[in-house]
Formats: sequence, structure tokens, C-alpha cells
Amino acid sequence: MDIGPGERARVAGSEPRGAAWDTSVPAGDAASQRRSVSPWLIGALAIASLLVALALDLTLMPQGRVVSLLYALPILVVARWLTPRAVGVIGAAALCVGVISGAVQGLPVAVWITDVLGLLLIVGAAVLLARQRVAMLHDARVIEEGNRRLTDAQQQLQVFIAAVTHELRQPLTTIVGYAQGLQRRIEPDLAEQDRRALEAIIEAVWRTRRITTDLHDAARLGVGEFKLQPAPVDLVAVVREVVEAQLVSGGQHRLHLDAPEQLTGCWDRERIAQVVANLIDNAVKYSPDGGEVRASLREEAGSAILTISDQGPGLSDDQQTRLFQPFSRVGETTLVGSGLGLFIAKGIVESHGGRIWVDSEPNRGSTFTVRLPLRSADCQPAG
Repeated sequence: MDIGPGERARVAGSEPRGAAWDTSVPAGDAASQRRSVSPWLIGALAIASLLVALALDLTLMPQGRVVSLLYALPILVVARWLTPRAVGVIGAAALCVGVISGAVQGLPVAVWITDVLGLLLIVGAAVLLARQRVAMLHDARVIEEGNRRLTDAQQQLQVFIAAVTHELRQPLTTIVGYAQGLQRRIEPDLAEQDRRALEAIIEAVWRTRRITTDLHDAARLGVGEFKLQPAPVDLVAVVREVVEAQLVSGGQHRLHLDAPEQLTGCWDRERIAQVVANLIDNAVKYSPDGGEVRASLREEAGSAILTISDQGPGLSDDQQTRLFQPFSRVGETTLVGSGLGLFIAKGIVESHGGRIWVDSEPNRGSTFTVRLPLRSADCQPAG
């Protein structure tokens, strides 16, 4: 939401009737609210300060001078708290006090007119500062309201995506089921070209279902509805299953697993397997053929530490900052994927109270590390 020049001028140059002493702050600025002071108290202190300045001017200052700084200080202080109209009122009072000082001392106008003009300039500057402050407060309210509306719209969109993708998954599963059944029945009689076409259909539907599932998970993470089902899990077994599945899928990559016999904690098995599969799949995807991918597991300070290293092209600092953002793609953009895998993996790990990060340099590969609290003593479903 933008604020136009006309609106800015209205805000900066005038205040609603009865709001001359308003010192309100944006509703979301709790720290400023705690610091807010009664405007009437501020005004009273300013007037008292002017009277004190007058007394000092008449008793301690050199005769024959009206010292502008004495009267300027209260004005400059209240400019931070009061509206332009209130600052103008205090400034007018300061000018009157300055004139009274000169009259009481019986000074010729030519003697003290310079200081009074200087004070007038200071009053004008203080009013301008107060106008800028009011405009900034208004802009802050506008930005806060815009951010609130944007957040609401994003949440509504995420709820919509979650609902739509949930409804899409079942039809896609049905299509795959019928296609695979048809493949089994008629495959012996199919020509090679037709067989490849049917396999391409099944693979395309599976890919669509994976993308739909990623969108569904990302949307649920966005609205805080991502639920876990923790139970005692052997993380070594989970990682070993994912590694073996990757080996069965073919490819020339060498996968090595360095892990203890067992490492049990309280996690959602399906979701942790999703994280491991995503990290290993990425390591394989971005590594050259014949490259080595290493996975290691260990226990450290009440947490399970999983690291997965590859021999890929590595990541720059800029790529690392964007790596876990939704729809972020780094490296080769021709690779198949939704760009949501690492975002979802981060959400899953953090939902378990853990952390995930990457250590990488260009042309030196990448190492992803996942730290998961064991939490074996209290294994209860989250939420």
C-alpha cells in the first residue's frame, strides 16, 4: 500500500481537531508504547522550562542579550514527542517569553531582535521535524497494516493450496493404480513404442503426485498445520533403507554409509525418511556420474548428527542464503524438481526441534548436516 504525495502532505501539515497534543505511536511498536508519555505532561514541562529559561535570562545571563538557546531547548525536546500544532504552540510561547524578557530588561528592539529572529527559525525547524515525525508514524501504520493484510492473504492462499492439493492426490493415485493394472494386463501384447508411452504416462503421473505432495506439505508448513507422529525410530535403519533404495534405482554413483549399529530417537519415521531421501537425492542429482556420496551418523550431546556429502559443483555464499527458501533453484535449472524439497526438509527438521545447514564452497562439493534431538524419554505426538 502506497501513500501518495497529497496524503503525505495532509498528514505532515495538519492534525485532526483535538489531536494537537497527540503522541500516539504505531500499534505494533510495543517498545514505543512503553516509552509513551502523557502529552499534557510534556506540554506542562515545556512551559515550565520556558519560565525557568526566562528566570535564568533575567538573573544570570549578560544584560543586553536575549539568549535564544535557553528558549530553543524546550522546543527542540518537545518536537520529538508532540504534533506540529503543539510544537507551534510551545514555539509561540517561547517567542512571547523572549519578547517579555527584552521588554523587562528595557532593551532597544535593535539589541535583541537578532536573537528573537534566531529563535523564530528554531521554532520553524522544530515544527518541520514534528511534521516529519507525524508522517513517519503514519507511514509506519500504513506499512504495518499492509504487512498484516499481506500475511492474511498469504495464509489464505496457503490454506487454499493445501486444500486443493489434498483433493488432487487421490485422483492421481487412482490414475496411477489403473495405469499400472492396465500395464500388467496388456504389456505382453504391446509394441515397444506403446509400452514406452505407457511407462511415460505412469512416470508423469507419479511426478505430478510428488509435486502435489510437496505443495501440500509446503502449504501446511506455511499455516502452521504441519503435524508429526513421533515414535521410537532407529535412524540408522531409516538411512540404510534410503541408501539401498537409491542403489537399486541404478546410476553410477558410489554411496557409502558410516553409521553405528543403532541410533534410536523419538521422531516421525515417514517425515525423517523424507528428509534423508531428499538430501541423498540432491547429492546424487548434483554430483557427476561416478561421483561419491557419503552419509554418516553419530550421536553427540543428546542429538543425532546426520551428514551427507557430495562431490558436486558446490555453492556460493549467495546460493547458500537462498537454498532453503521455497521454490529456490540453484545450479542447473534443467534438473527436474519443484524447488520445495529443501524448504520442506528444513520445516520437518525444525518441527522436530532440530537444525539443518550446509557447508559448501564452489567446486568443492557440499555437506549437509542435520541435528535431531533424541527425545527418547518423552516420545509423544506433537500438538
